[in-house]
Amino acid sequence: MTLVEANDGLGQTYEENLTSGCPSLDIERFNQNQARKAGIVNKIELALEKDKLIIPFEDVRKELLDFKILDDGTMGAVGKDAHDDTVMALGMALAAAEAG
Repeated sequence: MTLVEANDGLGQTYEENLTSGCPSLDIERFNQNQARKAGIVNKIELALEKDKLIIPFEDVRKELLDFKILDDGTMGAVGKDAHDDTVMALGMALAAAEAG
């Protein structure tokens, strides 16, 4: 299965292009929200605490360190040029690995 985040116009366009260009792929569109993001972050935290996840790449470590939970409960990358795409991808990959 291929998951495509379609929260914005670019994601929707990407999902539509993949679906029409690769009809043999099982493509599922999803919209990210704070609850899903929290679940992904919790999976990563638990796997790191239990030494079930090792982060060998510096760019992934940097993005994990840039990821913050703010006072208002929202979460995401904080800082200049900070992104959370890799954090979310890591969490989804972890969930897929756990599912087998």
